[in-house]
Amino acid sequence: MVLTTTQPSKYIPKTFVMPLEKMHFLNQIKSPRYQNQLWIEKGQNHRGNKVKDTKDLNLDHNILVQEFISDQFLVHGHSFQIGVWVLFTYIEPLRFYIIPEFSHRLAPAKFSLDDLNDTRKYVTDGFKDLKEPHTFPEMRHRVEAGYSKAQMIASYITDAGHNISKIHDQIYDAIRSVLYSGSDVMLQEFRKMYGSTPTRNVAHSNFFEFTRWDFILGSNMQVYLLEVNASPNMVVEYSPRALRYEAYLFNVLHILGADKGGHASHRNWLRNSDVLVSKAMCYKPMCESCSSEECLQCGHCHTEDHVTMLKESLGEHLNRLGMRRLHPKPMTHEGVTSEEYWKEDIPKRERLNQAWFEEKCKQDTYWCT
Repeated sequence: MVLTTTQPSKYIPKTFVMPLEKMHFLNQIKSPRYQNQLWIEKGQNHRGNKVKDTKDLNLDHNILVQEFISDQFLVHGHSFQIGVWVLFTYIEPLRFYIIPEFSHRLAPAKFSLDDLNDTRKYVTDGFKDLKEPHTFPEMRHRVEAGYSKAQMIASYITDAGHNISKIHDQIYDAIRSVLYSGSDVMLQEFRKMYGSTPTRNVAHSNFFEFTRWDFILGSNMQVYLLEVNASPNMVVEYSPRALRYEAYLFNVLHILGADKGGHASHRNWLRNSDVLVSKAMCYKPMCESCSSEECLQCGHCHTEDHVTMLKESLGEHLNRLGMRRLHPKPMTHEGVTSEEYWKEDIPKRERLNQAWFEEKCKQDTYWCT
């Protein structure tokens, strides 16, 4: 998913699409910052990744060239990636969820850049013999305590004196910032692909994408987004991972209402009254004409499109099982209003969806996260 790795972001290492951005790349590397920089060369299918010196890059081929993060936080000397599974179900308004337990892939051999041809020392894709945390003798006590793979890695980071919550917050912020900044492009591409007419707006149609976002952790605890896999590989040879993937898919199908007929089913088994929120202003003169956007949460001001949107938000929230909502952004019961969502450049449907969750959160903390 090139969209997520070529746009400017503090979380994304500098990335160039070749040969399209060859001249831009050559100009950039004149900076002293890149004097001794290593790069990871990725094929179009993100396979066969390899770290190279600048002089060895194939700049005339169809590849991605990404700044390589060499100063990594290692697990018992091994490079590792954090995989975060993200499901987005709507583009306008944006709604996306994550699997809260992250997956981890450790390189087969101990990290070293002495021989760049030995990719087993720094690459975590394409190998059947990835290192598993429970195979480290130092992890024995965690294994005996029944820790999962993710819990072993998290406790290892914590025991090294780092705050795992701050790492998670960076990951959530990276995902949100990329999807916020890329939503307009996604919507344009979606409309090109499927078409849109006054009576059929594809932004409001059945849609979902289940993706895996791959991160790496710097030694300074800075999180970096390496790539987004729009079609992540779920083929496994390791049975515990197979069980985990089965649980992921069960969560995805359930939140989409696949067991009840898909998104459309939310409109069938939910009543219009189910999406109402109790705003004191709704029965007052100021909302008689529904001219104020605040009044659009009132039942008599709902349009058919608005009710459909809210029913689908409600249905997804009720069906999410073990998934966590990442957007609309989780909030607290005490302070739910987010001023950023009331800017004029935020689409109206986005503002209405966020406002609805805020009102639901005020009534019951179940709706806050």
